[in-house]
Amino acid sequence: MRNFWTIYKREIKYYATSPVAYVVFIIYLFLVGMIFARAFMQFSDLSAQIQHPMFRQYYGQQNLNITEGVIQAFFGVAGFFLIFVLPLLTMRLLAEEKRMGTSELLFSYPVRDSQVLLGKYFASLTMVFILFLLTSVCPAMVAAWGRPEPGVILAGYLGLFLLSAGFLAFGLFVSACTENQVIASVVPFGVMFLLWLLGNYLLQDMPQNIRMFLYEFSATEHYRPFVEGSIGLKDVAYNLMFAFISLYLALQVMGSRKWRGQQ
Repeated sequence: MRNFWTIYKREIKYYATSPVAYVVFIIYLFLVGMIFARAFMQFSDLSAQIQHPMFRQYYGQQNLNITEGVIQAFFGVAGFFLIFVLPLLTMRLLAEEKRMGTSELLFSYPVRDSQVLLGKYFASLTMVFILFLLTSVCPAMVAAWGRPEPGVILAGYLGLFLLSAGFLAFGLFVSACTENQVIASVVPFGVMFLLWLLGNYLLQDMPQNIRMFLYEFSATEHYRPFVEGSIGLKDVAYNLMFAFISLYLALQVMGSRKWRGQQ
């Protein structure tokens, strides 16, 4: 356990002193905040319009749902933009160790592969958790202005965290397979983007039986219920299994003779 914490604190220190983490945070918060602000302003304008007597005269009484109009839109874009930023957090975790030759020095100490892997993994998860804390300003603004459903907000953040857990684990696996940080970022991005599109976007024209089968592998289909405020066992299991399998494969790569530099 001591070795795990040593690796964990080492990675947290790197993130805290590296400009990459700050750039990733700024870009993500800017993109999510910009789209959130737009959705919030559109909802505010529409809410003001339907209160006008002229509008009620022609269209009658209508009620807007701030949870559907703003909160769900926020979690939708927050999940989508993770595809772009998570590979930047994992690309160097193991690839740089191999490129710099520090992996041999690291494994010369009495530390197990699993301790190295989990230390780096949970350090990246911690950074994502901090990022989500920063985004909580958006739901807080909505709560100060209206009455969003707390259950939808909690479910949305759970979905974001589980989605991140799976994507970070896969990024760590790819990082273990190469010493090129460009490859370690591009490949996870491509796979994540494909899994995100593997919903209604790519499967519309396929036969129904094939479409229903491929839906089970779609990150979008397993994330959408969280955005809608529903926590399903199948959707939780999808993300946890994705994370577990990716970490297991990364551990096998780390334990290989090639990773340790043996002949």
